[in-house]
Amino acid sequence: MNALFRKSVFRRFVPAVCAVALLATSLQAQKPLAVVSIKPSDQLLKDVDYLLQATGTAPMAAFVMPVVREYLQHVDGDRPIGMAVTIDETGSEFTPMAFVPVTDSDAFVAQIELMMGPAGDAGGDVREFQMPDQSVFLKEQDGWLFVSQTAEALENTPENPAELLQGLDESYDLAIQANLSNLPQFYKQMAMAQIQAGVEQGLADQDNADAAEVAKMQMEQMQQLMDDVDVITFGWAIDPAKKETHMDFSMTAVAGSDMAKQMEPMAKVSTKYSGFLVPGAAISGNLSSVIPEDQIDQFVASLDSAEQSALTEIENDEQLQDDAARDAAKKLVKMFVDIGRNTAKTGKMDAAMSLVLKPKAMTMIAAAHVADGSEVEKAVMQIVDMAKNEPEFAAVDVKFNAGVHNGVRLHTLAMPVPEDEYSSQVFGDKLNLVIGASDESAYVAVGTDSMEYLKKVIDSSTGSAGEAVDPIHGRISLLPMMEFADSIEANPMIGAMTQILEQSEGKDSVEIRASYSDNKMTYRLTIQEGVLKMIGQGAQMANGGGF
Repeated sequence: MNALFRKSVFRRFVPAVCAVALLATSLQAQKPLAVVSIKPSDQLLKDVDYLLQATGTAPMAAFVMPVVREYLQHVDGDRPIGMAVTIDETGSEFTPMAFVPVTDSDAFVAQIELMMGPAGDAGGDVREFQMPDQSVFLKEQDGWLFVSQTAEALENTPENPAELLQGLDESYDLAIQANLSNLPQFYKQMAMAQIQAGVEQGLADQDNADAAEVAKMQMEQMQQLMDDVDVITFGWAIDPAKKETHMDFSMTAVAGSDMAKQMEPMAKVSTKYSGFLVPGAAISGNLSSVIPEDQIDQFVASLDSAEQSALTEIENDEQLQDDAARDAAKKLVKMFVDIGRNTAKTGKMDAAMSLVLKPKAMTMIAAAHVADGSEVEKAVMQIVDMAKNEPEFAAVDVKFNAGVHNGVRLHTLAMPVPEDEYSSQVFGDKLNLVIGASDESAYVAVGTDSMEYLKKVIDSSTGSAGEAVDPIHGRISLLPMMEFADSIEANPMIGAMTQILEQSEGKDSVEIRASYSDNKMTYRLTIQEGVLKMIGQGAQMANGGGF
């Protein structure tokens, strides 16, 4: 947001208003530019109590929560607290205002007076608190206490300000929403001018035509964001029923806009590699998406720029002792960039992976869509050819065309494991790597029983090809990580963490997910109860055992 906006709005927020995070809007002539929603305080306090219990910080809550409840005793716990910034039809006047549902406005104001001194009478049932740099005005109407920076802003208050929150208070404990479509065009132009100036300054120090082309495309994409984004929302929810907390970031496109059309294919995303998303894996995830036709050139230009940077680094790398080594390294970079470039031109991204951990066993498997699987095989052969003259590579057992399974050509590398007590416990004396390729897919597996595991998940994927998935999904499960670590070397702290996670009834994960619906992309980060408990336990240990 540009400097003019910050100065005209945020700089004028008085500490009392910021402390309770309250803003609202007037009616008719003004448009809501931004709103902040706080869940009704009765439910909010229950959610906070759960979070404190889950993180093991209940002793701290015993000191804090009674004070919070005292300050909220005259707030109606069944209605939300809200805040908004509005803008008039001319686009020149921003008006911040606040609303709080109260059961006894006089008693609530009396609490404020204990901190800020007596309120003055500004006329028309409006009360005024005089601050060193700014006055704050309050008015009660139909059980709502409105707060603003001017008495005039309180002349036309909404009958039910909760409607301004558009249901955010029902979905989140705390939410912030910006309605960018209500921001006047000249503010967007000012923001773009500042961004353009910054980009040009950054390019002035570079002599890279590809970087300039990428910057140009990025500016075009930024302009599209300014033009096509309707609403941006950030929300935080605590969910005792599901035993988790999550944070959402969502972006809604203007209906019918180019961005809305680009988002639409995300509603029908699928993967060829669902078997690689192993239930119970320590880490798993997929990236399955469509590259819009009008963005393929930008994607390719980014790869071109990355290729040029990599080639420059190779040219200046003093560890490469001769031209032959440099040429081989450059050839390898070009091969992998070509794979990425040609795959991008197919307009499709599809990849999935899992890291499976068991006591004293580790296997990583991955698969990805490529334009031509044979090009991946050529790149692997190039790597082997570059490494074959290295002394330590003599002990590596390489077998190209080691087999074919379900249409996938398989190649293996067996590498000696370093002689230490940890690696040998997991992998034995050799680390087995399997590379696979088919017409439009590349595969890799490494670790314990890698060949058999890869064959298993290839078969599983074949049976469920085209399964619908979210465009982005990643999960980290901590219990298998702790059990694996404890199997390698017993440790009292790891043992304590493992016990906490074992009691979490499967709620041991951190998850990130992207989903699409109705012109909106939502990115969600979820932290489950077992992880919250482990975080709290770790904090207590760091503090010497307690708060």
